[in-house]
Amino acid sequence: MVVGLPGCSEDKPQDAVHCRAEIKNVLLKSGPGWNTNFKICQHILYNQHESILGYNFNEHKLQALDLETGDTLWQIPLKKEGPEMIPEVVSFYYHSPDSIFVLSFFYISIIDQQGRVLQKHVINRPESNINGDDPDETKVIYCDINHSSPIYYDCDENALYFAFKPLSPFSEKRFEQALCGRISLDQLILEPLPIYLPKKFKDRYYGAYERPTILFGDDEIVYGFYLDGDLYRHSKKTGKTEVSTVVAKSIEKTAPPMPASASDDDPGFIEHLNTWPTFFRISSDGTFFYRPFVGTFDQASSRTRKKFVMVYDSNLAALAEFPLPDDVSVLASNIATRNGVMFLQMNAEREDRSNFLVIVPDCNEYSVGR
Repeated sequence: MVVGLPGCSEDKPQDAVHCRAEIKNVLLKSGPGWNTNFKICQHILYNQHESILGYNFNEHKLQALDLETGDTLWQIPLKKEGPEMIPEVVSFYYHSPDSIFVLSFFYISIIDQQGRVLQKHVINRPESNINGDDPDETKVIYCDINHSSPIYYDCDENALYFAFKPLSPFSEKRFEQALCGRISLDQLILEPLPIYLPKKFKDRYYGAYERPTILFGDDEIVYGFYLDGDLYRHSKKTGKTEVSTVVAKSIEKTAPPMPASASDDDPGFIEHLNTWPTFFRISSDGTFFYRPFVGTFDQASSRTRKKFVMVYDSNLAALAEFPLPDDVSVLASNIATRNGVMFLQMNAEREDRSNFLVIVPDCNEYSVGR
């Protein structure tokens, strides 16, 4: 199926951008022992075929599927006990068949495609040999359950990039805490990066809306927050950060601050997050950046929150917002491929196949009056 969706850009004057999107379907093999409902997933090239590698929580396996044929490729069973144990997976990065980086709560493991553990380093514990024996609470290497900031391996630097666990929105240290860092695998030195909470959160308490979503790359780090569509670009070369202020046209109002009297265990924090618009993980196919988001929850009508994906160009300018069907998962997918971004459709028509919708933007510049 190929369907055209209109984009939004009519209010731009000269040299505006008009966007449409094709919606395509990709069917991937599913069945006993295989699960494509991956929250932790990466687009990879395998034998020159576009593929995805995901973590199957139930089977404790990494599983690869071919996007071009829809068939299963290979899987890596992980051990939960013994010297090669990987007790859980909170993020991973596939670099090559001999270099797959797996993040657990207290370990970074480097494995090969046969599942052999080639290296293992203790993290987030006093006995870690990384950065001394007195870990700071502001440097907990972390990835949340929604995989909002996947780890990344830079082979030129031989360094692993990762997010730090955010401090409480009421912590006095939260503006001093770097949002992310890297580990030199040559020297095993942890280095926080000069990326911090923006001033818009100063003296305001947004709870979970302060959570960052970070996309690491070879040359830059692009990040945003659950609160709104703004994106930040940090150059690894210059160390400078630029911001692209973006207003989502499909949203009338973003989340308001929480009262100053609120606390970490305030039940209103969950209600707050479940009510107001929320912006999720950032991905890129090399041409566009993508970011799904959900709108405000209308308690009076009990309607499902509307879902969208925002498309940005390479300069982080917002090009369009495309509506998404109610039955797609914006958390368990959002996989940027070479050509568009994939979302898992939760109401599968076949038990042996999982259906993904692929949004393929088509954006053309034009001048008014041409």
